[in-house]
Amino acid sequence: STAQTSCSNCAAGKYSSAGSSSCTSCPAGQYSGSSASTACTNCDSGTYSASSSASSCTSCPSGQYSSSSGLTSCTSCPAGYYASSSGSVSCSACSSGYYAASTQSTSCDDCPTGKYSSSGSTSCTSCPAGTYAGSTASSSCV
Repeated sequence: STAQTSCSNCAAGKYSSAGSSSCTSCPAGQYSGSSASTACTNCDSGTYSASSSASSCTSCPSGQYSSSSGLTSCTSCPAGYYASSSGSVSCSACSSGYYAASTQSTSCDDCPTGKYSSSGSTSCTSCPAGTYAGSTASSSCV
């Protein structure tokens, strides 16, 4: 048998400790961005790693977020909230006069004329009899 005279570097996405005879894959939610790593790093907030052996983390797509590090997936923004850009760490509530009817929204829609909404709404409300909203995106009726 031939004695090993040198050590091999672990590939990106894997790591080893001193004296190891093999490399270990980084678990989902973590990554190793370079070869010869001795540990894996948690994916930052706003990113995720769905599978093991990741050499980098993926930004959450718009409409989704991850609020903590080391996550294996992103969370959809709830209805009434949105995330307009990728890599979000939270979702924003739709402003008064706007709404988001579905989850994973990347923006909010204007309430039509004759309807209004408050912040974080999933739909618009019709103005009561005797009142009106003369423009789109109204936060109240007059």
